Amino acid sequence: MFLFNRYGNLLGQTFIRLEEAGLLTNNSQSFCGKFTLITAIYMLMCTESIHVLVLLRGRAIWGTGRRTTRIFICSYTIYFVIQLTGALVTAKGGHIARFRYLSYAKVCVGTMPSV
Repeated sequence: MFLFNRYGNLLGQTFIRLEEAGLLTNNSQSFCGKFTLITAIYMLMCTESIHVLVLLRGRAIWGTGRRTTRIFICSYTIYFVIQLTGALVTAKGGHIARFRYLSYAKVCVGTMPSV
């Protein structure tokens, strides 16, 4: 878990920076859709891996019993599934005009949603 948290972040950030530099898009709407989905999942996994490490450290320090550990696992699993579902629905919802500045900017830039 620690190695993923440390080196997985570096690899993911490298991939994101290559896209931001315009080296990966190739003026492709489908790439931008997949990139948005992958980035949403990646950021969620990185954030949640930090939360898991903090929970593991807290459990080691407190020395909690099995019941408390099960409560942590269940509540955290529910939280993670809700977050993942929200990220997937947000990333997949939309239409082709979502990246309408792709031909100008050469990077996957979406428009801000209107209220």
